[in-house]
Amino acid sequence: MVTGKIIMMKMKVRKMMNEFKRIEFEGDYYNVAGYISNSLLTIYEKDIKEFWAQYKGEGTKIEESGAMQLGTLIHAYILEPETFRNNYFIIDCEIPRSTNQKRFVAEIVESSTILKMSLAEILIRAYRISYETGVENDIVILKKAEKLYENLQKYVEAREAETRGKKVITWAQYKKCQKIKDAMVLHNGVYDIMFNQETVKLPELEMRWQDEVTHVLCKAKMDMVQINTKKKQIHISDIKTTSRDFRDFYENLEKAGYIRQLAFYTRAIKEYLKLQGVEDVEKWKVSTSIVYVNTISENPPYLIGVKPTIIKKTDKDIDNMLWDIKDSIELGWTLHGKPYETDKNSVDKWIK
Repeated sequence: MVTGKIIMMKMKVRKMMNEFKRIEFEGDYYNVAGYISNSLLTIYEKDIKEFWAQYKGEGTKIEESGAMQLGTLIHAYILEPETFRNNYFIIDCEIPRSTNQKRFVAEIVESSTILKMSLAEILIRAYRISYETGVENDIVILKKAEKLYENLQKYVEAREAETRGKKVITWAQYKKCQKIKDAMVLHNGVYDIMFNQETVKLPELEMRWQDEVTHVLCKAKMDMVQINTKKKQIHISDIKTTSRDFRDFYENLEKAGYIRQLAFYTRAIKEYLKLQGVEDVEKWKVSTSIVYVNTISENPPYLIGVKPTIIKKTDKDIDNMLWDIKDSIELGWTLHGKPYETDKNSVDKWIK
């Protein structure tokens, strides 16, 4: 009887999933130009020249810090398991200590990709290049090379995975991801919005749309969208991984642009519903939350709910910013990546 209930529940969720599908957009989300995102609005507040450069796809390329890389890793592990498997390679093995060993591994990897040789031939070649072999014959060298390769094989596989575009992570990083996810599952509120399969879950949902009023093109990528069709309810949650303590993080939510981000996502999900053929969009209740995850401590996550009244208030700020951007586009200020300098009275508020 219990099994029957589980089967029926899975069938129900599958049917609901068929009603709400992902929309395929051309081009990579992070590289497509000409769209306004919440992160771009943050740049708009700080550096108008960089904003227009980013808007046109010509801005400064930001190098991912270690913290950003860890955040991307955790997001993939929690929200997109298949992406995690396809994009990451876990290394749990002996790391080459000497320059000779590192050279040996590098030669094996390079030879495997560009030379049509047997493994034995590759090992002999790599060993001869990496070590002083004198007059030793291939049989003697092969035995030495095979013994060294046996110790370093997993590391070689990791380096080969890198040549295929995978990112190599340590066992410690993998275990950190596991611990964070386990803690999220044990938190009742976080479990419900992230992992409970009784409602439709759409992780990393991308949306692009044209703002109805200003006609400015916008885009958003939401960490997790939970849809309850029966109750006409949607919950948008955003995972924030950080090394900052909770109090400091919480007190700076608005300053960091996280509240506006959820307001921007609320706009995005309403446009998504319209494209899914939903006619009574305004009757749907949209709620939002932030999941705070500390990447240093082993403390459980915090679930921060954001009241709809705050989202509505912040939404007006987005309106004002989009109107400013629309005016700038129409006046041609984007052509030079900076405000129109001959009319300084109208742009004083943007001068830093």
